[in-house]
Amino acid sequence: MAHGNRGSKPHNALDDGLERRVLELAQSTYAGCNTQHFTELLAEREGVAVSRSAVRLILLRPVLRSPRKRRPPKHRGRTLSQGRDAATDNTH
Repeated sequence: MAHGNRGSKPHNALDDGLERRVLELAQSTYAGCNTQHFTELLAEREGVAVSRSAVRLILLRPVLRSPRKRRPPKHRGRTLSQGRDAATDNTH
């Protein structure tokens, strides 16, 4: 027995036309903006009220990442502890 809502679009889903418009604007007019700034520009200039998380999901589908790059972690060098490894340190 299958549920009656199976196969139907969720009530909180965005229109396909709106998604296409957001994607086109992200690739052309607002290329290079991060998701937060792009969402603010959509609301101010285009009159499109979409949440930042919805914009992020729309942009992640075709793998359009935010232009901000992730920095690699800063690795710390190993330091000898005072007691245990001092006996094996032969630098003196």
